[in-house]
Amino acid sequence: GFYVFTDVDRATPELRAGIEAFYDFLGTQGPKVRRINHPTQSLQRYALLRTLFQRGINDFDVYHMSEDRRPKRYPVFLRREDTHDGPLGKALDNRDALENALAKQLKRGEPIDRLLAVEICDVRDGDGLVRKYGAFYVNGTVIPRHVVISTDWVAKFTDFAAVEPYLTLNQQLLEEARYVEENPHAEQIAETFRIARIDYGRIDYSLKDGAIRVWEINTNPVIAEARNIDGSQRHRLVLEPGVRRLAQAIAQLDAGLPRGRFAVDPTIMERLAATG
Repeated sequence: GFYVFTDVDRATPELRAGIEAFYDFLGTQGPKVRRINHPTQSLQRYALLRTLFQRGINDFDVYHMSEDRRPKRYPVFLRREDTHDGPLGKALDNRDALENALAKQLKRGEPIDRLLAVEICDVRDGDGLVRKYGAFYVNGTVIPRHVVISTDWVAKFTDFAAVEPYLTLNQQLLEEARYVEENPHAEQIAETFRIARIDYGRIDYSLKDGAIRVWEINTNPVIAEARNIDGSQRHRLVLEPGVRRLAQAIAQLDAGLPRGRFAVDPTIMERLAATG
């Protein structure tokens, strides 16, 4: 079969070592087994954003709060390194505001080695709208998934009503449908995944001056939500075509591989059980 390793950034170091041992074990099984997303060699959020900044792909930097470096420009925001729940509070305009916000998080029990400060990258258009694009990458295939349009700098979900003074609902839907159909940033997306050494996941990004600015790669993203399967225009134009393409790409992962079972080295299972 084909094994995809996901959410490794959420594992403890001890558990991650056991996962790596299982990954290595699968590599001894020959051509009947394939695997992607190395559990320790794939770049996690901090390493990815730092690398993209150093290569000039992103024009904003990221800082571990446990290191001596502090942001060179503001505003910034705090976030956890290993979750997908967005900023911890508001934008911070200076060093004092950052240190005060950090102190509050530490007082709440947040481990300092999990906290990042990220420079805010302004990707608003002339109307003040932010667009966050989401695309899947499945072993070399780029599959555009959605466009979130927001009046807020934190673009988690499209608030269609809030955006309507600038774009009608039909304009919003047609823009998202064009993105899913045309796949306009496939080359830049594929290069980012190659840099990250990740072969399955969803990239979240925006555009600035015609180039992508990467927010993160989620290796265990939501594929579809039941609440969106409602027969609406967005369901028909955007969500269903994207899910179909994604399902086809995933189905191809183990094409031609023999079916069967194998026994896992019991010492690996013991290590996983001891750390889980």
